Amino acid sequence: MRVSKPSPRPQSPNRKETARELEIFCACSPGLEPILAAEIESLGLVGTAQPGGVALRGGARELLLANLWLRCASRVLVRLGSFDAKTFPQLIAKARELPFASVLGAAQSVALKATCRKSRLYHSGAVIERVHAALESRLGRKVALVAGASDDDETEASPSTASANANASTNTSTNTNTNTNTSTTANPAALAPQLLLIRFERDRCTISADASGALLHRRGYRTQLSRAPLRETLAAALLLAAGYRGGPLVDPCCGGGTIPIEAALIAQHRAPGLARGFACEQWSREHAQLAERLRQEARASETPLVPGLLAGSDVDPRALAAAEANARAAGFADRITFSCQPLERLRAADLKPGTLLAANPSYGKRAGAPGPELVALWSSLGALARAHQGPAALLCPSNELARAAGPEFRALVRTQNGGLPVSLLVSPGTAIAG
Repeated sequence: MRVSKPSPRPQSPNRKETARELEIFCACSPGLEPILAAEIESLGLVGTAQPGGVALRGGARELLLANLWLRCASRVLVRLGSFDAKTFPQLIAKARELPFASVLGAAQSVALKATCRKSRLYHSGAVIERVHAALESRLGRKVALVAGASDDDETEASPSTASANANASTNTSTNTNTNTNTSTTANPAALAPQLLLIRFERDRCTISADASGALLHRRGYRTQLSRAPLRETLAAALLLAAGYRGGPLVDPCCGGGTIPIEAALIAQHRAPGLARGFACEQWSREHAQLAERLRQEARASETPLVPGLLAGSDVDPRALAAAEANARAAGFADRITFSCQPLERLRAADLKPGTLLAANPSYGKRAGAPGPELVALWSSLGALARAHQGPAALLCPSNELARAAGPEFRALVRTQNGGLPVSLLVSPGTAIAG
């Protein structure tokens, strides 16, 4: 379909627009909003939990702090604007009033992703086409639209949109995996594409700029994959839900080592985004310079990590090899102890007082329907936790496996892992002081 584009109205960045207060939205997996809200509060920021994340207002510093420090956020967005649109002419007219120049450099290309639900404008491809036209009109120049495969996105999964994903009209023109440049705007032609997210719900259109680039669970340390790896943001959420702030930890089903590595990041007070870049660093030289200053401050705030506090074990030697490689990449090769052994070999007497027993055991999709061996595994975990009489946190997919673990565990948070509903189970009194 050919679109008649409105006459161009050139727009150039100005100090007022780039320095304006931002409407920031930190997205997370459904169910993790309370944990994310607590994280934001710990940064000294004021946020409001909403379905699918936490909203806050601030400037470049708050935006970069969120990207750098949030452990369970999947993406940080900046709202460019929201408006009602029931026709395509309305969409074009209102979209071209948005401050696209504040997030797009000269000659920078753009990637667009649209999701439409219960709206008159339900065809996401046509919506992308009109927003692209409005964007070019606003900037007064041609803007290349980058096509590519969508990533494993978690953006703005509210209860309504999450439950309707299968029925929602969704189209993408994005490859955010490439959007990880950390440099400034010195060479605009080299800038990675800027992702813009368009969401239509009940004729209400919200257009946001992705400030993160690659999803925030991509810390940069995962060099080797184990079978069904646990996402870093979910591992961090499990630890934060258990109140972990540092101290001894054992993961007896460690797989690729994600839980012990995330625990090491928390215990060392290391910013999870320290080893990666963010899309918003491309927005201006000031953003890039501020990001580097905040990284320096983050490095200065780190505390030494005592060897011998963190351990992981697994029965699969290939998983252990991946865990050791990932720990080396994260800089914790001599700080996390890994061993190849079955769960049954671990005894409560081997655990230091106050040790957090945290695990993402085999279940469901990964190991098939719960059978006798799987139930026995979860029963062994529960028995170990009871004998230990210390804090414990497990990621559990079913009531049957939760019952096998024992009545001491309660579901603190319900969320998703790879599209599968899971609960974060904690034992009574699980709260670890740093």
